[in-house]
Amino acid sequence: METSSNPFPVQPTGFLVGSYIALILYGLHLTQLHSYLSRYAYDSFRTRLLVLWVFTLSTFQVVIIITAGWKYFVGGLSDGGKIWGEFWDPLSVQDGL
Repeated sequence: METSSNPFPVQPTGFLVGSYIALILYGLHLTQLHSYLSRYAYDSFRTRLLVLWVFTLSTFQVVIIITAGWKYFVGGLSDGGKIWGEFWDPLSVQDGL
């Protein structure tokens, strides 16, 4: 792996472990959403809208994680590992989510 001038280079092991943890937490989020919608279906519209908004942001975060995983692991195999020194900008959005 080459060195990079990027202050936040992506490391394969950390990215993989972090992705697995994020996907496990997303599964728990799905379980909580199902539980909420089955028990509190008659909450106010604003409360249900807030819950669905948080779920939408969480889903967007998982899409970025999966896309980045594809970019780094599949793309990283074809370029000899040079991509690991790069930082993909949508990962900054994912951190904000």
